[in-house]
Amino acid sequence: MNNNTTTTIVQQFNADTLSNGSIAVEKLEPVISTRVLTLPLKDSLRTTGTSFGTVANYSMPVIRYAGQGSSTWTVALPADLVRGDATNPNVKVILSWSPSNNTAQLIDWQLAYSSYDSGDLVNANNVTNLSASTSAPPVALTLTQTEFTLPISALKEILVLKLARTDTRIIKPNLSSIAIEYPGRVL
Repeated sequence: MNNNTTTTIVQQFNADTLSNGSIAVEKLEPVISTRVLTLPLKDSLRTTGTSFGTVANYSMPVIRYAGQGSSTWTVALPADLVRGDATNPNVKVILSWSPSNNTAQLIDWQLAYSSYDSGDLVNANNVTNLSASTSAPPVALTLTQTEFTLPISALKEILVLKLARTDTRIIKPNLSSIAIEYPGRVL
């Protein structure tokens, strides 16, 4: 098995022929736009307190957080992720979820993340925990969003995300999607 990786860097140039016959070349800056990577719910590793199912007569798959369970995803970060851009220094992890009942309560989410390059040692000391409390809408199955911000400078080739519910309130949130919003190079 060959573990060598070849990376091709493509740069765009603008070329004009001048009146004296010489060619003037100007390097073009890459175009950057917001890109979204959606993580499949079924690809998560789930613990006790979570279950996979559907809501609204099977029209939307969800992970239901009935207790203090968690779900974990491992993601290869996209090659078009732009690093070092001062105008886009972060990525967002966006949860779309809904309450399972008509109880307007806070949900306490914790997102733990770590990131690794090939050859890095995976250990618990590399984990960063982020927390967010979001008030659930008072009507069951009304979608809402919770966002977490991760600095691009902390991200490497592989990103591990662990989403946990940390409260013990009666409400049972249904996670309908988890997405990574990042600055991407337009090719």
